[in-house]
Amino acid sequence: MALMQCGECSNNVSTTAKSCPHCGAKVKKPKSKEPTSTLLKALLICAIFGTVAILFQGASDRREAAAIEAKRVASLTPEQRAAEDAARVKAASEAATRKAAEDKVTAEAEAKRKEVGMMEATCQIEAERRAKDPSSVQWIREDRRFGFTNKEKTKATSLQPMRANNSYGGKTISAVRCDFAKKKGEWSMVQISEVS
Repeated sequence: MALMQCGECSNNVSTTAKSCPHCGAKVKKPKSKEPTSTLLKALLICAIFGTVAILFQGASDRREAAAIEAKRVASLTPEQRAAEDAARVKAASEAATRKAAEDKVTAEAEAKRKEVGMMEATCQIEAERRAKDPSSVQWIREDRRFGFTNKEKTKATSLQPMRANNSYGGKTISAVRCDFAKKKGEWSMVQISEVS
């Protein structure tokens, strides 16, 4: 049972009472503050019809644009049509050429990245093999350096800082330098040295 205030005496009255027990005034039923289901249904129907109208208008616009284009093409001379066809073929060819060039650059960059990764990994493996305590080696990756040392990019150097235990068990920081050379398309390490 809900309570409401009497409009005459402001005392609490049950919403089911016909009159106020305090002053006898007739109890007016409160109006619902929730929107009616009819209003919601009307809004939903309007939204559906609006969406359908927009879809039909879009389809109509596309049909109209296609009809205008068909009329334009029909009004062209055979030479103009041939010129437009040639322009379309040329544009498609240029787009394909650009895409092929972009794909080639991407593939070369990926191949170069793999080569560099292999050289750095080879350098680390060899350095760990030569370390006094291989299990103590920690690579300082953010400070590593790699570069090609000639114009032809057939020689390269990898410089990689590391921490490792020394002979007394203390940690030391040093760097390993690995020099690589490319012969017959294959990279090989030609020298490894420790840099303090």
